[in-house]
Amino acid sequence: MPEPTRTATPPASSTLGRPSPPTTTFNRNLYPGGYHCLISPAVPTQYVDVTACPAGPLPHNVKWTVRGYTGDYATSYRIEDDDGYCLAAKDVALGDFHNPELRATKAILAVCDSSGLQKWNAPPDLAPSQFKDVGER
Repeated sequence: MPEPTRTATPPASSTLGRPSPPTTTFNRNLYPGGYHCLISPAVPTQYVDVTACPAGPLPHNVKWTVRGYTGDYATSYRIEDDDGYCLAAKDVALGDFHNPELRATKAILAVCDSSGLQKWNAPPDLAPSQFKDVGER
C-alpha cells in the first residue's frame, strides 16, 4: 500500500492580508489496521464516516479540499467535499453528542455558508465583530 497522503493547511496569513491556496487531499491517514478515509455522505445533514480506504484508485467521496485564509470570512477555513458541501460540527444546541459527558459534537455534511460550525483550524480572532455602528460621544 502506498504512503498516506499528508497535507497541511497553510497558516492563516491574516497579518499579511494575502489568501493562502487551497489544499486538495484524499484524507488518507494511517491508523492501526491500515489506511482509513473520511467518507462524505454526499447529502447535507448526514453524518460523515471514517472507514478503511478501498483498494485501488480512491473514489470522489473521499476527496476533500482544505481551505485556509481565502480573503473572505465566508469561505475561509472550510473543508469541502468533492460535491461542494462542507464538513461541519453538528450544533451542540441540538443535543446529539458523540460523547455526552464531554459534550463532543458529531461531524456532518452541510450546505456551505459562513457558519463558525464550518471553520476548521481557524485563528481564534477570525469571527467578525458583533458590534456595529458603535461610536463615542
